[in-house]
Amino acid sequence: MIVKIKELLLEYRTGAGAFPVLEIPEWTIGAQEQVVIFGPSGSGKSTLLNIVAGLLPPTGGSVEVCGCELFGMSESLRDKFRGRNLSYIFQSFNLLQGYTALENVLIGATFSPGARPDRNQAMLLLERVGLAHRHHHYPSQMSIGEQQRVTIARALVKKPKLILADEPTGSLDPHHSGEVVRLLREACGEHNCALVVVSHETIIAREFERQIDFRQLNRAQADGGGK
Repeated sequence: MIVKIKELLLEYRTGAGAFPVLEIPEWTIGAQEQVVIFGPSGSGKSTLLNIVAGLLPPTGGSVEVCGCELFGMSESLRDKFRGRNLSYIFQSFNLLQGYTALENVLIGATFSPGARPDRNQAMLLLERVGLAHRHHHYPSQMSIGEQQRVTIARALVKKPKLILADEPTGSLDPHHSGEVVRLLREACGEHNCALVVVSHETIIAREFERQIDFRQLNRAQADGGGK
């Protein structure tokens, strides 16, 4: 399994007591599996993704990624582990505005300890997402859809075992949303990496064989939790 969660609990504490946000008894993702988690905005989907990425420690439970217990590591070891094994695609792209498309992709490789940026590999990935001819352009010179395709190439450049995508089509129209998701799925299949996408768009959920309704996954939803 690439992701294995057991008895996951995340609570926010206030003066009135503990407020449950996530309560997930068990959840697994297989190696090279592609999954979409769908549900309304503000329900806690992105919070779960941040826990799987090792960015947010839970209140309790076990979170294993690539066979390693994430929160049994120190923060620095967790950062290195994430750099070697995971890539994160954000809705807001997080491209560096002063760098070209090629440079943004190459920067993705620097997050993996010991990795050496490979211009040829980066160019091949830009070609794969249909942007080889735009490699010298800056984000401000590209459309929203083109910028999102650069983030896909950047996520793949370090050859991760798992890609986490947080509302990756939130800034796109329905036509381009479907196009980007199909491209992301095909690229992950070619590079043998697992994919977890969270989205509030039902049109995106239809692109995946395995669809998870977050309201059924998360017990805390019954109590009005989620964030």
